Amino acid sequence: MKKISISIKKILHYVFALFVLLVFTISTTKVYCSPAKTTAASPIEGRWDITVDIDGKKSPSWLEVRHSGLHTLVGHFVGIGGSARPISKVNFVDGKISFSIPPQWEPEDNDLVVEGTLEGDNLTGKMTFSNGKVHAWTGVRAPALRRESAPVWGKPIILFDGKNIAEWHTEGANQWVAEGG
Repeated sequence: MKKISISIKKILHYVFALFVLLVFTISTTKVYCSPAKTTAASPIEGRWDITVDIDGKKSPSWLEVRHSGLHTLVGHFVGIGGSARPISKVNFVDGKISFSIPPQWEPEDNDLVVEGTLEGDNLTGKMTFSNGKVHAWTGVRAPALRRESAPVWGKPIILFDGKNIAEWHTEGANQWVAEGG
């Protein structure tokens, strides 16, 4: 009989330890996941349509800024060419935004450095490219692109007829060819 009471005592000890662990896990989860503990959205968060002035020529660009965790802003940036590049940290203090992105395909070793100011729903600033050239830029909030109703499609536009690329227009020399249909 004594052996059984010791076994029950051990079982109760383990049950109590599991209970304490469960209570700790639940309370920790509430602290780290509670909406009341998250930081309010920053006015810079969202998607931005950017226009970069390259020696008088307007070139499109794009920026997205969002929260990561409780305090850090991160994002993605598409420059005047290339793909969406990750931004590990977006600085935003007193209406001033800045971030840098290391070179990817650029021949230089310098970062792309972006600095700007938010006034209302407009951004203005300068970008220092990896080659050291500085260009002015402006930004406006990108539209949400949420449909309120089903789309109504118009007449299709034929971009490639299987024979030639007469409907394709490029800036500069065309590098595309149509061969074999």
